[in-house]
Amino acid sequence: MRAFLKKHFYIRLSFPLFLSSLLLISSCEKVNPVLADVASQEQTIVQYVLDEKNSDKYSLFGEIIIRAGLKNLLSVRGPYTLFLPDNDAVRSYFAEHGIGSSQEMSQELSKELVYNHLVDIAIESGDIGLGALAKLNALGDYLSSEFVGSDIYINKNSRINDRDVFVANGVIHAVDKVVEPVYDDVLTILESKQNYSIFTEGLKRTGLQDTLKLIEFNYGKFKARTRYTIYSVADEVYQAAGINSIDELIAMYTDEPDKISQHDNGFFTYMEYHCVTGTFFLNHLQKRAYPIISNENFISVSLDNDYELNKTGSDYTSFNLAGSNIPAKNGVIHSINDLLPASVPVPWKVTFDITDYIDFRESDFYKKRETLGASGFIFQKFTDGQNTFEYIKWTGDYLQYYFNPGDWKAPDYINGDCLNMAGFWTIEVTVPRIMKGKYLINAFTRVGPDCLIYIDGVLQEHLYKMSEGGDNVIARYIGTVDWTESSTHTIKLSSINSGLIFWDRLEFTPVNN
Repeated sequence: MRAFLKKHFYIRLSFPLFLSSLLLISSCEKVNPVLADVASQEQTIVQYVLDEKNSDKYSLFGEIIIRAGLKNLLSVRGPYTLFLPDNDAVRSYFAEHGIGSSQEMSQELSKELVYNHLVDIAIESGDIGLGALAKLNALGDYLSSEFVGSDIYINKNSRINDRDVFVANGVIHAVDKVVEPVYDDVLTILESKQNYSIFTEGLKRTGLQDTLKLIEFNYGKFKARTRYTIYSVADEVYQAAGINSIDELIAMYTDEPDKISQHDNGFFTYMEYHCVTGTFFLNHLQKRAYPIISNENFISVSLDNDYELNKTGSDYTSFNLAGSNIPAKNGVIHSINDLLPASVPVPWKVTFDITDYIDFRESDFYKKRETLGASGFIFQKFTDGQNTFEYIKWTGDYLQYYFNPGDWKAPDYINGDCLNMAGFWTIEVTVPRIMKGKYLINAFTRVGPDCLIYIDGVLQEHLYKMSEGGDNVIARYIGTVDWTESSTHTIKLSSINSGLIFWDRLEFTPVNN
C-alpha cells in the first residue's frame, strides 16, 4: 500500500479559477440571509455563548467549550466561524449517545466536538455554496454545505437557524443539530448505503478497498491524510442499464473475471476510473481534467450548463445532487446519473502549483493566517536542500515558502503562495505524472536572473529569461517536449547571476501536430 502511495504521490493539479457561477436548481439559489439579532459585536464567541441572555439557548454547548479547555482560545483569537448547536440540539446529541451531561464527556471528546464546529476564517452565510465550506475545520475535515429551499444545511443534517451573528472574533451560525465528526472512510460510508451494493462490491473485488479505506499514512515525519473523490453509481442506475448483479457488471467490462484485481484488467480499469485523487466537493470543481488514483488516466469536468463529466458534444455524465457532497474522513462521495466508462487518455493542459506537495500541505506553516513580521506575509525557511522534501531539491543558502493570507500584492499567484530563493541557487521540482504527448512548458515567475534549464536532467540550449517581462508573475518559456510515456518529470532552474526567484507554478499545454 505504501509503495502504491509513494509511486502515485497525491498532488492537486491547480487550474485557473472557472468564473461561471452555477446555481442550476431552484432549491439551490442564494437567498438574502435573515440576520440574527446581535447582542454586541464587542463580545467574543465565548462571551456570546456564555452570556446569561443566551443561557436558555446555548449554555450546554458553552459547557462543552469549557470542558474542552477552549474558553481562552475562543476568547481572544480569530477570526473564526462557529456553527453553534442550540440546547435542544445538544440534548438530542446526549440522548443519542447515552450521555447524561457534559461532565460525562472526556476533554478529548469535548475538544473534538468543538473543533468539528470551528473554522478558522470568518464565513458569512452569503459565502456558503453548494459543496463544502471554503476551508477545512479545526479537525482538518471539510464540512459540506447545501440548500433545501431557503435553508442551509451543514454535513447534510444540521440546519442553520440563525445566520451571521457577528462577534468580535468572527461569526456564529446557530444550528439545530450537533455536527458530528465524520470518522469513516469513503468505502465504509458507501457500504453503509444499501443502494450502492453493486458498486461497492466491485471496489472490494478489485482490491481497491485497501486504498480507499486508508485514512492516513506515514510520510516522512508527517502523518499524511489521504484524499479521494468517489463517483459512485447507485444500483438503480445499473438496473436501468440492464445490470442487476456484480457478476453482470464484471462481464460487461472483461472476459477475464478471474483477473479483475490486475491493473490491466478491463473491470479494474472501469472501477478505478471512478476514484479520483484529491477531495473535490461540487463547488471545488473547475473546468479541467482530474487524475484518477493511479494517475494513469483523467476524468474531464466541464461547467457549461451543468456539472458535466467527460462531455462529448451534448453527451456527458451528470450528478445526482441529493446523493452528492457526502463527506468522509478521507474524501467525498458523489452519486452520478449514468455509467462512466473509462475514456481513452489524451493530453490535457495541466497547471501545477509547485507548493502543492504533501510535505507542504501537512505542515503547520502551510497557508496559515498567522504572520511573521509587519509585512503580513509568512516566510518559512529551509536550509537542507537534499533531505527536507522528497520532490523539491535545491542548492543555495535557503529555500523560502512565501504566503500572503490576505490579497496577494503581486498579480497572478494562483493560490497566494510561492517558493523563493536568493543569491546563487538551483531549484528542481518533480511534477506528478503527465499524460504522454507533446507539450509546451511555461514557468510562472517574477523578475530575476536568467537561468539554465534542465528538463529530466537534460540541459536545454536556451536560457530561462526571467530578466524580461517586468516584475509581475508571467509565463516564461521552459521548452517544448514530446513524451512517449506517461510519467513524472523534473524541471530544474539554475541561476547564472545572483538574484531572486519567486516561482509559483508550471504549465503544460498540449501541442497539436
